[in-house]
Amino acid sequence: MAQLTVRNLEAEIVQALKIRAVEHGRSAEAEHREILRQALRPAPAIPIKDHLLAIPNVGRDADFARDPDLGQPKESPMTPAPIKQTAAFEDFQKLDLRVGTIVSVDDVPGSHKLVALTVDFGDRTRTILAGMKQERDDPREIEGQQALFIVNLAPRKMAGMMSEGMLVDAGYEDGITPVLLGPEKPIPDGTRAG
Repeated sequence: MAQLTVRNLEAEIVQALKIRAVEHGRSAEAEHREILRQALRPAPAIPIKDHLLAIPNVGRDADFARDPDLGQPKESPMTPAPIKQTAAFEDFQKLDLRVGTIVSVDDVPGSHKLVALTVDFGDRTRTILAGMKQERDDPREIEGQQALFIVNLAPRKMAGMMSEGMLVDAGYEDGITPVLLGPEKPIPDGTRAG
């Protein structure tokens, strides 16, 4: 087998060009110009939906519906609720919002809605009750995930158990399956939000 060099490669290209020129009934120069013209012409436009389908978790695997003609999210069937009355910033500052890791999810005996979350906040572990038993096929799927919690609400007894905080999620009030709110990447448990 001959060693591949620039000179050998150039000779192979020239030979292939001559063969192709003969096949197309052109001179080698005309064939060279045609190859360059084809190589330099703009790529055909590809509809955005085809690009989106090629991206994992955005195309066919997306969690939300897309307009098949435009590749854009379809209009949501939900109409956003009116914004509540203005609250003072000082009222917001009273809430202690922290990130915690959900260590375990257990049934609350005698309750059709509540589960007991054991949540690690770094320096302490708390039990927080959440009404998600009927919202998910398997509430335990959130074990190991970080989420946002309000940790300075007064403890509250529900279904015979004490809840030491509140899970912050989105969707329930608007009639859609709730999703956890939390950090975009792992951060230390107990990190404050605000």
